[in-house]
Amino acid sequence: MNNITQMPDWIESLFETIVSGIEFKGAASMEGRYSTPEETSWGIDLLEMAPALIEIIDRESGKEEQCYGLIHNFDLMTAQSAFDEVVAMVFGIDNDGRYLITIEGKADKREIVVLIYTDPFEDAEVGAINENGKFH
Repeated sequence: MNNITQMPDWIESLFETIVSGIEFKGAASMEGRYSTPEETSWGIDLLEMAPALIEIIDRESGKEEQCYGLIHNFDLMTAQSAFDEVVAMVFGIDNDGRYLITIEGKADKREIVVLIYTDPFEDAEVGAINENGKFH
């Protein structure tokens, strides 16, 4: 699912609450992607989250490099507070070998799965910032 869909308010709130419980080593942000039930094979809402790519410039050489922030701490209680109900929380590895946290539950009285990756999306681009200055 590579479609980036505009997030409804309830998804934006869920995203922001989960992000508030993530601490990075250094300056970093999260990118979020939302898929409607019609776009998922499960038939429920899906929120995928991953560290956003950032670009740094070496002062001496002027060389630009892309990097992302490493997740240092993840507050499970903060993440859980974003949901009306949490049915399952799993720490694992996806089919591509990427670490991820999966949270299944209900938010805004709707079933949802949240996938939190520790690496950026494969097709991530630097500067995918919305009009509010947030990565989406």
